[in-house]
Parts: sequence; C-alpha cells; structure tokens
Amino acid sequence: MTTYTSTAPLLDSKSVATFLGVSEATLCRMRQDGSGPAFIDVRGRPRYREAALAVWLDDQERHTRTE
Repeated sequence: MTTYTSTAPLLDSKSVATFLGVSEATLCRMRQDGSGPAFIDVRGRPRYREAALAVWLDDQERHTRTE
C-alpha cells in the first residue's frame, strides 16, 4: 500500500479524463477493469490524487521503437 502525504486537492473524473485526453466513459472503463490510475471512492464518486496519477503515468511509459 502506498502512503501519500500530499494535501493537494483531489481531482475529479472530468479533470483527469481531460488531462489524459480520454472520455469520462473511457476513464470509467479503466477504473472498472483496473487499468487506470489509482482512485479514491468518496461517497460513490471517484477522486484522484495528483501523486497517484503521476505514478500511473510513469508506469505507462514505454521505451520501444514500436510505440
């Protein structure tokens, strides 16, 4: 389990989807299948920490010529 100490505000799905360049529906599917960034369920609404988003983005980075 990752521990975060940031007091940065949580991001909503719309903000994260816009940042990633995907639709909110795509981000929802990513949450459902576990392929998206870690999120927090706040009363049934997903919220994202900036730090968790950065970690997920780092994990998506590829270093091949076939990208």
